[in-house]
Amino acid sequence: KTYRDHRELLESKEIDAVIIATPNFTHVDVLKDALQTELAIFIEKPLCTTIDDCQKVIEWSQNRKSLVWMGLEYRYMPPVAGLINIVKSGGVGKIHQVSIREHREPFYSKVDNWNRFTEKTGGTLVEKCCHYFDLINLFAGARPARVYASAGQSGVFDALTRDGRKSDIDDNAFVVIDYDNGCRANFTLNMCSPDFTEELCVVGTKGRLIASERFDMHHAQEAKTSLSLELGEHGASREVALGYASVIEKSGHHGATYFEHAAFLDRLEGLGSNAATPEQGLWSMLVASAAQESSKTGDAVDLTGFI
Repeated sequence: KTYRDHRELLESKEIDAVIIATPNFTHVDVLKDALQTELAIFIEKPLCTTIDDCQKVIEWSQNRKSLVWMGLEYRYMPPVAGLINIVKSGGVGKIHQVSIREHREPFYSKVDNWNRFTEKTGGTLVEKCCHYFDLINLFAGARPARVYASAGQSGVFDALTRDGRKSDIDDNAFVVIDYDNGCRANFTLNMCSPDFTEELCVVGTKGRLIASERFDMHHAQEAKTSLSLELGEHGASREVALGYASVIEKSGHHGATYFEHAAFLDRLEGLGSNAATPEQGLWSMLVASAAQESSKTGDAVDLTGFI
């Protein structure tokens, strides 16, 4: 069935759950109505495009019995899922540094190119990168305290205009994050690369983990993903190629899309799968927003004052 708007859908009494995959800037309005129902809710990242809106959603979610699932599907990518399990089990000891690098082709086009304009997205570091900051927060195991960023435009979107306005989003950035437990992290984004390369490195007191992914779109080669565990004198090191069944990998983000939605269905059926929470969505958004602010002012942002 189709409905005239989301309100008619929410009032239909024919559904058990709703997945909100509308443009980022519409999330807050759809959530305001959806959170007044008893439906289970899956909200795609980012939670909202502004901190104020995120805080409203957190307030609306409180004392609600039904599930609110924060869609941060990078947690389900094959190498990242393996890395999360090793970190949780203490396989590399106490984490003291996290580093993520993404070199990729430019943003894919979305409806009316809404994702090319800051007022619709909250900025590149919010729209594209909040799921990376979620992972960094997860591995650091603490609250982010200080954020510094340098970001800019290199001409990737110069030719793109809408209603007479040129695209104003950044296409490259460096971000540095200090955590209140002493952990430090950095993130690198570049959207001027001809192919896709992603690397996540976590260093602990006992060893190092490296999750990597490479996709050579110009040679039409399938993505290669791997996870390396380097323990040095603490034990045996190893590197493994990781992936899901090929039919599942085609579902999106190398199978992460399928497995996140399968986990959401498990929760609806009472099987107890873990999920990212709206609060974690807020904290990923806080880091991203602070990074956007820092890149504008040139100053590091203290998260306590920023909030």
